[in-house]
Amino acid sequence: MKLAFNLSTTALSLCAVCCCNVLLTQAQTPLILLAGQSNMVGSPNEAGERYEQDVLARTNTIQPGLTFDNLLPLLVSPAMQQTNITTEFRRELVDLLTRILGYVHNGTDVVPEHQVDLLIELGQRFPTLYTSLADPLGNVYCSDVTPPIAVQEFMSAVPLSPNSGCGNPYGPELVLGHTLGFLPDGKESGSDLSFIMPKVSRGGTQIRGNWSKAEGDLWSTLQSRIAHIDSVSTQCQTGSGCSWDAFVWFQGENDSMDQLNAENYEGDLITFLADVRAELFAAGTRYAAPEEIPVVIVQIGSFFRAREFGTVVARAQASVAASDAFASIVWTDDLGTFYHYDASSQLIIGDRVARALEGLWKDTIVMPPLDRSWFGSCQQNGQKCHTNAACCGGKCAYSRCGT
Repeated sequence: MKLAFNLSTTALSLCAVCCCNVLLTQAQTPLILLAGQSNMVGSPNEAGERYEQDVLARTNTIQPGLTFDNLLPLLVSPAMQQTNITTEFRRELVDLLTRILGYVHNGTDVVPEHQVDLLIELGQRFPTLYTSLADPLGNVYCSDVTPPIAVQEFMSAVPLSPNSGCGNPYGPELVLGHTLGFLPDGKESGSDLSFIMPKVSRGGTQIRGNWSKAEGDLWSTLQSRIAHIDSVSTQCQTGSGCSWDAFVWFQGENDSMDQLNAENYEGDLITFLADVRAELFAAGTRYAAPEEIPVVIVQIGSFFRAREFGTVVARAQASVAASDAFASIVWTDDLGTFYHYDASSQLIIGDRVARALEGLWKDTIVMPPLDRSWFGSCQQNGQKCHTNAACCGGKCAYSRCGT
């Protein structure tokens, strides 16, 4: 990856768990632009079988999904801090996800099992992550814009927290901000690693009709957020200012429900990313060319892959990422099976985005592709496994058979 500055030996010795050649080697404050539809907004309270049923039935009282407040007590419990998680505690977490999300789809009992294993792995990789999630993070900032909106109404960046107003109540930025702010030993790096995540997001949107430069009614807000770099934070108005260093795109669900949009999605995404990168480059970045600005595409999950044209959009997203040397894909189809990702899924997605950015900033592959050679399904009592479950002796499982 060709950067517009030189890396010093001293700076390289300070490499964090990510982004050593970007975040710790210059005076400019890095900006990570986030954009997309409702899952980028972050709608974990609007995920779950009962929630969806209540919405469809237009009931007066809608059952909320798995909230951060539901999940946090278990994440911060002493049992979660143990090196060896007990079977009983793991089952308690699984039961929480199963009960509140109300999984009743055929075979989806395997999904909460898998998500709990991912939450445990995440907590063991970053031992102080969960105990720090609820508090504002002093060195990482975020802001949110729901377009269309005038420039003078833009939200200034605030310390990252679940209640910072950067989502509904939070999206992938919560754990993304925390895991990018950790050193390899799991300790927060404090002022050594400061960055800002401005977000522009709106639910129920399509890439061409809403976001594209040519036709989109939301493009002007996205363009203004990029161009008015000084309005992001006072940090961008002093010293060496700020630099647009990455773009994270989390969208595609609504395009999965329309044949024309789905069939045009790949070309529309290529054009859109080029237009966004051109704006980021013009506004200010440390990269030598627009096409070198890192992009992370969060692929649509299992709910929308099951729509009539969902696989077309998913393949288009993967194809764009594969053909772009400075882009990476984040898979989500092994997570929640609802149209919004639940609270635990959003935490996992945020970490996956962080790992993808790490790979792009270091110019290395740190998140290898999922091994799909063993993915399959099997029939057991008339029920089909979740799409990412393996058939092991007639039983759905997320690990290889026999392991």
